[in-house]
Amino acid sequence: MMVLNQFDRIAAVYDGLARLVFGQRLTRAQEIYLSQILPRSRVLILGGGTGKIIGALKRVQPDCRVIFIEASQAMLQRAKDRNKALAGIEFIHGTEQSIPPGALYDVVITPFYLDMFPEDQLREVIKHVGLTLDIHGKWLVTDFYSPTTIGQRWLERIMYLFFRVTTGISAKSLPDWKASLRDNGWIEKNHARDGFIESAVFVRGQLSAAEMTRRASRST
Repeated sequence: MMVLNQFDRIAAVYDGLARLVFGQRLTRAQEIYLSQILPRSRVLILGGGTGKIIGALKRVQPDCRVIFIEASQAMLQRAKDRNKALAGIEFIHGTEQSIPPGALYDVVITPFYLDMFPEDQLREVIKHVGLTLDIHGKWLVTDFYSPTTIGQRWLERIMYLFFRVTTGISAKSLPDWKASLRDNGWIEKNHARDGFIESAVFVRGQLSAAEMTRRASRST
């Protein structure tokens, strides 16, 4: 389970550290599918860190409505400061459990969020977040996925060791978030890969009777 303020200790160095290790690749990966978001969309960004993605999203669709949820208070404050000149943004300090009840979104964006959960927790997170999306909604995922080289596997180990020591996340290795999304009825429509950084767009498959019941209970 995500714990509030786990990332406060590294908020000041997070962006610089990401640039040092990956250059601009993380930024490019997060922005690659923003053009698929329609005008006036209701967009939920979950785990957006210091909020760099907000500016990119607003450049593509300036009239979209953004709900930005971040578990680190220090990260959230940086996101607020960075985007204080932009309109149509609501900032929430919290986790996926803090998504406002009853609302349905056209798009959910999870930039480097799903990789922080062990497999068993991840499936529950995906199930919960899925309830907040409109039936025709899109899920934009950017995350590390399936390292294929020795260098990528070593980098994965180093990253998880670093974040377990500095933030206390419970995951020890990359979960198969694509499999978890598929198991929850999501279908991958687009994907792009840069090293072991994956960007993907998922849409909902046919809803089961149980899913319809869960969605109905959430909206009441």
